[in-house]
Amino acid sequence: MRYKTDFTPIQATTRSFVQQVLPGRRIVLSGDVLGSRGIITYDFTSYGPKTVVSATEVFAETDSDYRNYVISSTTQRLLTVLLRGLKNHIENMGHKARGAHA
Repeated sequence: MRYKTDFTPIQATTRSFVQQVLPGRRIVLSGDVLGSRGIITYDFTSYGPKTVVSATEVFAETDSDYRNYVISSTTQRLLTVLLRGLKNHIENMGHKARGAHA
């Protein structure tokens, strides 16, 4: 995956590998980005008709304070955008399903 958006100071390219899939509960990916090894975990928690998705990303420290800052700030912004996109996608699926049954 290549990340280059308005909020990323540099283009980041990652190659992610699926480490774990627990349908409806958890997805774990790992990969290298900006010289650091990262693991991202998406957890899905059901609350009645709603599902809360939380994302946690952990990176190994690098030898550069600037690189550590870039990884941290870029990851926070990227996860926010990704989770917003996931939320919109799932909500649109629900609207389409309700429209088909109407």
